[in-house]
Amino acid sequence: MQRMAGAALSLGFLVVASYSTTTHAQNFSENNYLTGGWDGLREQWYDKGVDVSVKYMGDFAHNITGGKRQVSSYTDQIRFGAYLDLGKLMSWKGATFRLEIVDRNGDQLNQQAGLPTLMQFQAIHGNGSVARLTQFSLEQNLFDDHMSIKLGRLYATADFFSFPCAFENLSFCGALPGYISNGWYSNPLSNYGAVAVFKPASEWRFKYGVYDVNPQNRRRDQGLSLITRGKSTGKETLGEVEYMPHFGDGLDGDYRAGAFHNSSSYFYVVGADGLPADYTLLPRPRVGSENGYYFRGEQQLVGRADANGLRVFFNYSHSDADISTLDQLVSAGFWWTGLLPSRPSDRLGVAIGRNHVNGKVTAAQRQYDAALPAGSSLHIPVQGNEYPIELNYTFQISQAASFMPVMQYVRNANGVGGQNGLVLGARVTLVF
Repeated sequence: MQRMAGAALSLGFLVVASYSTTTHAQNFSENNYLTGGWDGLREQWYDKGVDVSVKYMGDFAHNITGGKRQVSSYTDQIRFGAYLDLGKLMSWKGATFRLEIVDRNGDQLNQQAGLPTLMQFQAIHGNGSVARLTQFSLEQNLFDDHMSIKLGRLYATADFFSFPCAFENLSFCGALPGYISNGWYSNPLSNYGAVAVFKPASEWRFKYGVYDVNPQNRRRDQGLSLITRGKSTGKETLGEVEYMPHFGDGLDGDYRAGAFHNSSSYFYVVGADGLPADYTLLPRPRVGSENGYYFRGEQQLVGRADANGLRVFFNYSHSDADISTLDQLVSAGFWWTGLLPSRPSDRLGVAIGRNHVNGKVTAAQRQYDAALPAGSSLHIPVQGNEYPIELNYTFQISQAASFMPVMQYVRNANGVGGQNGLVLGARVTLVF
C-alpha cells in the first residue's frame, strides 16, 4: 500500500507536467460542470487522461406526521473524484487509477424527530460526519478488454449490485445487500479488496470479488487513512452474474444475480433461551460465517435509456437469518424521464418497498412479552415489516444542477404496527 501511495504521488507530478499539449476531447463538455471548462484547462486535462470533479448532494427532510416531534433536518455530502487514464498519461495501456474522498455532515431526521425506522429517510447520512477515503484503486483491462482486474481500497457497491441513488429514502438508494450484511461495507466506507471481471460478450459480465473484513474501517478516526488499524476478522467473498440485453430501439435491460460469504464469526440474534439479544440472560452462541444472496433487475419499457422513457426496477436482498436483525429488503418502482414534453430532461420517480425484520427476532420479542404480566410497562415492541413509499420529481436545471422535491410515507416504521410517518423533503445536486 505504501508503494501504491508513492505511485499516486508520482502520477500527480506527471499530471502537472503534462498540461502543455491541447487537443480536442471527444467526450468532454464544460456544461457538465458548474465551474465550466476553466478557460480550456479542464479540457486539456481530460485529453491527457485526467478527469477531476467535485459533486455536492444535500438532503432536506421534515416530518409532517409521525414521531415525537415535528422537526426539519438537513444532511449533505461532498464527493471529490479524480480518475486518471494511465494509457494517456504514461502509455500504460488499459490501466486506470481512481481516487475518491467523501465528506458527510448533518443530522438525520429519524433521530431528531424521534421516528425510528429500519431504513433512514436521508440516504446520504451515515458513518459519521467525517471525510473518508472511499476509493484508492488501480484497474487493469486485459485480453482486448474481455477481462479486468481492480485492487486497492474499494467499496463493493461500485461493482456488485450497483444501483443509482435516485431516491432520498435509503431503501431505494445504492446497494441494498450492504445494509444488511455485516461484512459488506458500503460507500463511503472502503476496505482492501480485489475484483476480477470477465466479459465474454457485450451482454454478459461475470464478477468475483474478495474484500478484507475489518470493523476498524467504521471508526471515525479511520477517515482518510490508507492503512486500516487493527486485525481483520475475515474476508467477504462475492460473486455476481450480470446480463445486459438489448431488445432494439434502445430498450436495454440490466439484470444481476449474486451471492456473498463472510468468513467472520458473529453472535446469534437471539440467546440460547430464545429471548432477544438485549434481554437474554444466557450467553449467545456464535455462528462461524455469514451468507446471503440478491437479485436485481432494470428494464427500459418506453423510449431509450440515454433519453426519454419509462424504466422499471426490482430489487431483492436476503441476508443470514441467524445473525441479521434486518434480513430482507425488497423494492420496486420506476423512473419516467421526459414525462412533460416541455421538460425533456426532468424525471419522475416512484418506489415502494418492504423491509423485513428477521422472523427469529420477531418470535423472540413475542416470547419475551408473553412472559410478562398483562399490562406490564416492560413490554417491548414486536417488529415485523416496514413499508416505505417515495414519490419524487427531479427538475434538471442544467447538466450540472438539479433539484428534487420528495414525499415519503412509511407504514409500520421500525417494523412496528401503527407507527407511521409522512415526510416531505428535497434533494439538491451540484457538480463543480
